[in-house]
Amino acid sequence: MRPKACTQCRQRKVGCDADTAPLNRCSTCRSLEMECVFDGGFRRVSNKRKMTELQKEVEELRATMHLGQAAPSRDAPPQSRAAQHPPGAKKPAESPDIGTCLIDRTIGEVCLTAAQTMELFRVYFARCHPYLPLVLHSSIELLYARSTLLFWTICFIAAPNNLRNQLEAPLKAMVTSALDPTMSTVELVQALLILSMWPLPFTSQRDDASFLYSGLATQIGLQIGLHRPSMSDDFSPSASSGSEDQEMRTVTWLACYVVGQMQASRRGVPASILVDYTLLTSCEKDAVPPVLSQLCYISRLTVQAANTIGASAHNLTGLMEPNTRIGMVKLFSSQFESLRRERFSRPTDVVEMAFLSSRLQILAFALDDDIPRSIELIDTVEQAKQDAIRFIQIACEKNLGLVPFYICRSVCYSVLVLLRILKTPFANQRELIKDSIERARTALGSSVQTEKDINHRICLMLQAVISLEEKSGPRMTTSIRSRMTASLTCNSVRTYAEMIYQPDLDLDLASFADLDAFNWDGLLPNFTSETFVG
Repeated sequence: MRPKACTQCRQRKVGCDADTAPLNRCSTCRSLEMECVFDGGFRRVSNKRKMTELQKEVEELRATMHLGQAAPSRDAPPQSRAAQHPPGAKKPAESPDIGTCLIDRTIGEVCLTAAQTMELFRVYFARCHPYLPLVLHSSIELLYARSTLLFWTICFIAAPNNLRNQLEAPLKAMVTSALDPTMSTVELVQALLILSMWPLPFTSQRDDASFLYSGLATQIGLQIGLHRPSMSDDFSPSASSGSEDQEMRTVTWLACYVVGQMQASRRGVPASILVDYTLLTSCEKDAVPPVLSQLCYISRLTVQAANTIGASAHNLTGLMEPNTRIGMVKLFSSQFESLRRERFSRPTDVVEMAFLSSRLQILAFALDDDIPRSIELIDTVEQAKQDAIRFIQIACEKNLGLVPFYICRSVCYSVLVLLRILKTPFANQRELIKDSIERARTALGSSVQTEKDINHRICLMLQAVISLEEKSGPRMTTSIRSRMTASLTCNSVRTYAEMIYQPDLDLDLASFADLDAFNWDGLLPNFTSETFVG
């Protein structure tokens, strides 16, 4: 059955007079000098969507006109490209060509020249982007047109310390104003994910918004249908359905999963995103950066292990009983090894650090005082020692001022694991362990930029912990068992607080499990920031 109106009249929402017009050609098509076409499968495109696509095309053309330099890949012979990317293999993640910044930008009282912006984007893509390889827009100008929040977030993350201090207040205000349900976009999700990995400065964990940002990114992603990237029209009629947009949506949702898992592990709570068929198959797509795909597999196994061991037992804490726990730790440790062998036998530093950090969190379940001595425990302690030392070795070779939050936190976690191992009768190579602990403390101390820096507080804690370990006797058994992968950290801080508790100090017991809020300066008045920074 033929539709009542032609495609042009349906697009314009006007009446079609083709039935009464001469030659069956409506007045609209005659005025446009077009054929009068009747198509039952035609779907009208909204004006808002057409304007968005036109704006995108204009920005891309404008950026291309001012690019002024040829893409280096054009000179590469086809043979060399084919050799680098054999059939069936994923292409390695590359830093995108972001074009040229055309004009100066201002936020609050801060003005960035075009040259400054170019340098900040270069630093971001060279030093930060590999840790979270999102698919961003193809030029700085287009990215700014699509999301000023994402633009300034990238500038803030890559900025030197003095510029970062100036950008902090206006960026916080921009984040607050951007959280409008009617303005939910993929770019907003990307900005929140970046701020979750590189948090804004905070004085205590209670002021740290990174966990909140990762949750908001997930909820906004669900609202706009990122979890169903090929069905964007079902969630947002104005969303583009092009292949580039679908690739961006797919990668952004995978990043939501990885960042959400890392934040949940840090807090010792269950992850919020469930793995489904779409997420698993997305990891296999060629458009997904290999690093992000590998991080997803690591996060998936980490969530499975943490939930099984630390949250699924039939008791109030959710933690498995000791005899069962050591067996499950051994099982998941072998699964981590199988994952590495099958998915990334030669991982990048980013992937290896994520792998070691995740496995170390699972191995730490076996370091509690209630685990009975056995051959399995000896093997687990040895594996934990090797992973902790290896993680410290890789992390300390990086610029810890530019790495994501979990790297510095995992350095601290590795030190706590090594200190716990030193208290066991199974610790060998004790001098190597102590050297690694000192190396970690020194590396974190050298990266401190301000007293609000997270590394500054970690350094204070580590110095206090190391000092107390040297003076203390046997460890005290504490009752924190419900914090899953964060139980080791919570127990360590609480135990050390109990060891040095003084009645005349005003101590908030609820803050013992908070590394950032804990007042190490108050407990250890002889330790100052100069002691660890210099």
